[in-house]
Amino acid sequence: MTDPRVSEPLAATQFKDKKRRSEKVFDKSKKVAIKGRRAVDEGRDKKATRLLKKAARIEDREISRYKYKIKKY
Repeated sequence: MTDPRVSEPLAATQFKDKKRRSEKVFDKSKKVAIKGRRAVDEGRDKKATRLLKKAARIEDREISRYKYKIKKY
């Protein structure tokens, strides 16, 4: 009898479906930017600027992380 608390190991195909961290971050920044553009359309300027600045910060952070990684190696 097997122990029900122990899960089965992941199949090899499940690892291929995972995205890299950089891809996830850029997807997140795109989502935030879309929300910001939607807020602009609704006339909510304060919310729009906040969201668009947040998206820009996320992208800048990831770009600088990428440049640092290249510089380091």
